[in-house]
Amino acid sequence: MVCSPGLLAHVEHADFYAFDLGEPLCSTLTKCVEDSYRSARRVDKPIEGQFGRVIEFYLASSSLSVRRLPDGSTRVIYSVGVAVESLGRDLRPTTRKLVTGMGNVTRSDSRTEDVVREAAEAALQEVANGASSLLVAGLEGPRLHAPQAEAVPASPTR
Repeated sequence: MVCSPGLLAHVEHADFYAFDLGEPLCSTLTKCVEDSYRSARRVDKPIEGQFGRVIEFYLASSSLSVRRLPDGSTRVIYSVGVAVESLGRDLRPTTRKLVTGMGNVTRSDSRTEDVVREAAEAALQEVANGASSLLVAGLEGPRLHAPQAEAVPASPTR
């Protein structure tokens, strides 16, 4: 499996808040592939003929909104879309589908950084669930059962 350079390098920004999306998202997607296929490994750049199938992930969209509400609470809405592309042995695309996730969190009892992290984790969890379902049901190859959902970490920085 491959995470595109654009996905790996992506840093999400809103106002004074930012977090590295790339590596946490790629690690989550790697786990989805490993849980869905009998044999899987992450590579930076596959060589034609090296693998029977390659799954490549691209960041299709992302959006982060951080707002302070009149009652003093903070609302964070984060959405992310990832394209999941299956490539054959010749590295030509055979299937491309989109999985999305959204986190919408409003809290007054936490620091804004914590609310941003919670919304990002919720969105990444939805992407992970969607990718697992897609890999198990929609892409070709030997598949295993869908794994139980696990928490997905995101690390906001200020």
